[in-house]
Amino acid sequence: MMEQRHLLLVILLCSGISFILRAAPLMLLANRRFPPLVKNWLSFIPSTIITALIMSEIASHLHQKTEIWCMLIATLVSFMACYFSRSLFLTVVVGMAVYLCSGYLL
Repeated sequence: MMEQRHLLLVILLCSGISFILRAAPLMLLANRRFPPLVKNWLSFIPSTIITALIMSEIASHLHQKTEIWCMLIATLVSFMACYFSRSLFLTVVVGMAVYLCSGYLL
């Protein structure tokens, strides 16, 4: 029983700390105006993060040739869907569908 309480306390503390670390910058910086140079610099962060996530995932599967091709095809088609539709939902659905279909075809 004591271990369950300890585990619950650890989970609650970790979730609280995670929430504070994510919410604090949003709350503190929400109403501030940034100079154009800072705005321009901050605009590169989302594309940098998505590139890092994609490349790390591809690099972790380099030994599986079929899966690499499925991932690359799905990534390229997802980028095209995103570019033309500007819809996050459609981009995710198209990417998942292409990944699943390419897995069966390759």
